Amino acid sequence: MINQNPSIEEIVDPNSEDIRRAYKIIENKLPYEERSDISHFTKTLMDAKEGRLDDDRYHFLISRENSEISGAITGYYISELDMGFVSNLAVKSGSGGKGIGTELRNGLLARFRDDSKDSKNEELSGILGEIEETNIWLRKILSNPNVFVFDINYIQPPLREGQEGKKNLVLYLQINEKLEKISTEKVTKILTAIYRNIYDINNPQENACFQDILNSIKNRKYISRKNIS
Repeated sequence: MINQNPSIEEIVDPNSEDIRRAYKIIENKLPYEERSDISHFTKTLMDAKEGRLDDDRYHFLISRENSEISGAITGYYISELDMGFVSNLAVKSGSGGKGIGTELRNGLLARFRDDSKDSKNEELSGILGEIEETNIWLRKILSNPNVFVFDINYIQPPLREGQEGKKNLVLYLQINEKLEKISTEKVTKILTAIYRNIYDINNPQENACFQDILNSIKNRKYISRKNIS
C-alpha cells in the first residue's frame, strides 16, 4: 500500500458513517468521563445543519490516510467571545508521530478564523481548550509562549446524566500576545460562555461545578498564568 500524506476533511452530514468510524478513535483515546456519547456529535451536527446554533459554529474534522480515518478533532466557535473552543482531539493508535494531531488542530484553527471573519471581526480573539495536566499535548501547546494557562480550579461538568464525580482539567487560552494575568471579570465571562455554549447549561450560576470554580476565585481581582513544568 502506498503511503500518502493525510488529508483533512470536515464532516457536515449528521448521518455520515464517518462519524461512527471517527468516534471509535475518540472512544479508544479519551477517558469516558471526558468524552460525550456519539449521540451528542450527531445531534450537534444536526443542530449546525439546521441553523439551531445561532451565531455559533461547530466543526468535526477527520484525517484520512489511504482511505482510512486516522484521527479526529471537534470544536466550537463561540460568537459572544469571538473565540474557538477545542473539544476533542484523538489520533488512532499506530498513527502517532506523523503530525496528524497538529494538522487536525491547524485545520480546526483555520476554520475558527474563517468563522470570526464571517462574524465581521477583524481577527479571532483566541482559542480555548481544556486538557488533562498530564496529557502530552499540553506540553506541545505550551511550546507557544502565547498560550495562557488559567491558574484556577477548573472543573469540567459531567457530560451525561447520572455521571458522578468532578473532573479537574487545565483550561488554556491561545492568543496573539503573551499575557501574565487576566481580570477575574473577563475570566468569569469566559467560564460562563463555556458552560452555556459548550455544555448546554442554560444557567451556569446554578450549576454546582460552576459555583465551585467561582468560589475559588471570588476574592481575586486577576487570574495569573499557571506555571506547568
